[in-house]
Amino acid sequence: MSRTLTDVFVDNLLSYVNGHIDSSVYAHIQNSFLDYVGCALSGSRLLESKADLLLSTPIGTEGDCSIFGKGRNFGANTAALINGMYAHALEMDDGQRVGTMHLAAPVFSGLIAISEHENISYGDFLRGAIAGYETAIRLACSIQPYHKKRGFHTTGTCGTIGSAMAIAAALKFDFKQAKATLSAAVSSAAGVLEMLSDDSELKPFNVGRAASDAIMAAYVGKVGLEPPLDALMGKRGFYATMTEKYDLSYITDFNLHPEISKTTFFKPYAACRHCHPAIEAAICLSKENTINPADIQEVKVRTYDLAIVGHDHQVAKSVNSAKMSIPYSVAVSILDKKADIFEFDEKSLQRNDIAELSGKVTVVEDPSLSALIPNKRSAIVEVTTANKTYVERVDVAKGEPENPMSREDLKQKFFFLAQYAGKDAEWCKEAFNRIFDTSKDELVTDILTFITAANENS
Repeated sequence: MSRTLTDVFVDNLLSYVNGHIDSSVYAHIQNSFLDYVGCALSGSRLLESKADLLLSTPIGTEGDCSIFGKGRNFGANTAALINGMYAHALEMDDGQRVGTMHLAAPVFSGLIAISEHENISYGDFLRGAIAGYETAIRLACSIQPYHKKRGFHTTGTCGTIGSAMAIAAALKFDFKQAKATLSAAVSSAAGVLEMLSDDSELKPFNVGRAASDAIMAAYVGKVGLEPPLDALMGKRGFYATMTEKYDLSYITDFNLHPEISKTTFFKPYAACRHCHPAIEAAICLSKENTINPADIQEVKVRTYDLAIVGHDHQVAKSVNSAKMSIPYSVAVSILDKKADIFEFDEKSLQRNDIAELSGKVTVVEDPSLSALIPNKRSAIVEVTTANKTYVERVDVAKGEPENPMSREDLKQKFFFLAQYAGKDAEWCKEAFNRIFDTSKDELVTDILTFITAANENS
C-alpha cells in the first residue's frame, strides 16, 4: 500500500524532531515559552473572576495539573482550557504571519498539563513545543488565506492539531501512535471567526478548547485506536473540508520552508496583529510631530484586505472589541503614543477623547498593500488637520521576523506583564533564569510549579 499524505507528514515531523535540531530553534522556543508565561500570567488577572466561576462548575475537575495563579490541583483538560484562555486574553501572544494564527497559547497550554502529569524532562518539553509549532505552522500555511475566508479561526483549528502533536513528540510516540493522534486532532479541530465579532469574549475560548481537545486526541492516539488511512487528504478529510485551495509543499518538504525561528512574530502591542502596522504608524506620527488631537479632522488607514473584515468598527463596546478595532487602536495610539495593556482596559474604554477620535478613523483597502500579502502586512496612516496631512507607512511592524524583538525586548515585556499580574521584580528574575538556565535533562515540573504557583490571596 502506498504512503498517504498523512503518513508523509507524520514521517517528516518525527524525523525532524527526533533528529538534530539547531540551537537557534531551541533558543527561539525558549523565547516563545517566556512570552507565553508573561501572557498567561497577565491573562490570569484579567479573567480571574470568570475563571473562578468556571472552576466552580463540573468543569473544575481535580487532578495534578496547574493553572496559573491557582497551583497544581486540577485535571489536565481543565488546566489546558483555562491556561489557554489566559494566554490569549490580552492579545499579546506570538503568532505566524502566513498561517495567520497564534501558536504559544494552544501549544504550551496543552503541553504544560501533560508535562506535569507525565513528569517529562525540560528537553522533551521544548522538543514537543517545537513539534507543535512545526505542525501548526505548516498546516496553517498550507491552507491560508482560503481557510480564513471560509470563516475558520486557524488558532482553534490548526492549534488543536499542533498542540496534540506537541504532546505526541514530548511523550515520544511511535509512528502509529503519532498518526492516530494527528487523525484524532484533525477530527477535533474547530473554531470560527464569528467569536471575534461584536463585543464577544469567546475568542480565548477557541484557544483554550484547542489545548484541551489536544490532550484528548493525544491519549486516544497513545492507546492505539486505529485511524483512517489519510485524515489529511481523504475525500472527507482536513483539506477537503477546511479549504478550497492548498499548498502541500509545506507538508511534503520540510527543507523547502524556513524554520520556526525565522517565521514567527512576537507582539509588542495589546491588540490583534492586524492592527499592529497601523498602531506603529500612528505612534510614530504622534511622537515625531506636534499634532493637537482637537485639530484632527480625519484619520484614514489604508491597509490590506484581510485586515479589514471584523477590524474596521469605530465603536468599541468592550475591551475585546477594542482589541479587534483598527479605529480604536489608531486613536489611542495617537493620543497616548503607546498601545499596551492600559490602553485597552475598561478605564480607557470609557474615555471620551478615544471614542471621539475613533469616530474620525476610517479603514479602507489599498490593493497595492493587499498584493503584498503574505510577505508583508502593511498599513498607511494619514492624519489630516486643518493645515496639514501627516502620513506614515509601516510595512513590517515590530516583532516580525524581519524586525524582531530581541531577548532583552522580550524580557522587558515579560517583566511588565508579570508585574501587571502582581509579581515582583525578584520573582520575574527567578522565573526568567529558570526558563533559560534549566538543563534539558532536568524535570520541567520544577519550572512549571514555580511559574504557576497559587497567588497568596487565592
